[in-house]
Amino acid sequence: MVKIIHRLWATLLLCLLCDTIPPAGATATSRDDGDAAAASSEAPAGGGDTGRSGIIPLPMVAYTPETGVMGILSAMYIHDGDGGPDGTTAAFAMYTQKRQYNVGVFMSLPAAGNRLKLVGQAAFSRFPTRFYGIGPRSSWRDEEVYTPVSWNLRGGVLFAAVTHLYIGPAYHFAHHAVGHRRAGGMLMQERIPGSRGAMISGAGFMLEFDTRDTTLYPARGVWLQWRAMGYHRYLGSEFGYWTSEIDLRWFLCLAEGHVLAMQGYLGTGAGGIPFQEMMRIGGGMRLRGYDQTRYVDRTALFVQAEYRFPLFWRFGGVVFAGAGQVASSVARIDLGRPKAAAGIGLRFALVPARRINLRLDVGFTRFPPSTGRYAFYFLLREAF
Repeated sequence: MVKIIHRLWATLLLCLLCDTIPPAGATATSRDDGDAAAASSEAPAGGGDTGRSGIIPLPMVAYTPETGVMGILSAMYIHDGDGGPDGTTAAFAMYTQKRQYNVGVFMSLPAAGNRLKLVGQAAFSRFPTRFYGIGPRSSWRDEEVYTPVSWNLRGGVLFAAVTHLYIGPAYHFAHHAVGHRRAGGMLMQERIPGSRGAMISGAGFMLEFDTRDTTLYPARGVWLQWRAMGYHRYLGSEFGYWTSEIDLRWFLCLAEGHVLAMQGYLGTGAGGIPFQEMMRIGGGMRLRGYDQTRYVDRTALFVQAEYRFPLFWRFGGVVFAGAGQVASSVARIDLGRPKAAAGIGLRFALVPARRINLRLDVGFTRFPPSTGRYAFYFLLREAF
């Protein structure tokens, strides 16, 4: 019975950490849902270990400064990979201490003998959150709370071009309503694109290159994703603009159990981008310590590195640091005054054989957000 329980938990945690639901703490803006969609396209490397298809329910409790304590319940259908990576379809519901909720479905399905990868998501959310303004000089003193209500739909078909490389078309639709704006606040003045709400529709392509040894806790390899999208009235969009995002992650195994993980990200765009779709830094995945909506603009650049090492028994430690900046364009990025963050973390190996960790991180920042100069995160899966 004990072995059965251990294997059940290992399977449940594996499904969660395969990124089939959004990272815990991701807000429901389309930009953050985009991060979840990109993550959901990552199938487990090296093939699945479930052995057969089946439906698995999964509860989870987590914490971030943006949400407080949150509860997540998901149900997943595991598609037998037939010797290749398993596919997953997941439905989830999330409710937080701050009365935010998010429900949706995600999928990542290998097809045609792994020559194709089908990815997609659909989500609805009501997620009261903070807005500080746009640009690198926005002030935490200008913080205002508003309530976005959003529908999001993303999809893509990726074709295997060469070994480890997938490329294909992608589509994105979102509808954002903006409620409970502060009287006299920036959003109520309606000078910011999207302050009255937004409906966007765009098409483009995705490119993905992946040589990691596993998607759960990589010790070596490279992961690169490039996503370029164009939004136009001919596609039904109320706003016309384009975006391009490049996310590069590199993992080095220094010694047994010692891993150096590095990430570089550049997202940029031009045109009438609604603020809900702008690039951002902060949150539990990007520069821990800053509020997830603290810095937003048309362009965001950040780099971060993390040294992961064993301590004793199932415990491990992490030291991380990073820096980033937002700007109206790539040419206007001010590298002289970056938004810097650093911190430490504790890891507990829930399933050592699969390198699945529970993480507790504290991030410290140079610039105080409304909650202070530090923030705690209690989550499953690594930040990147």
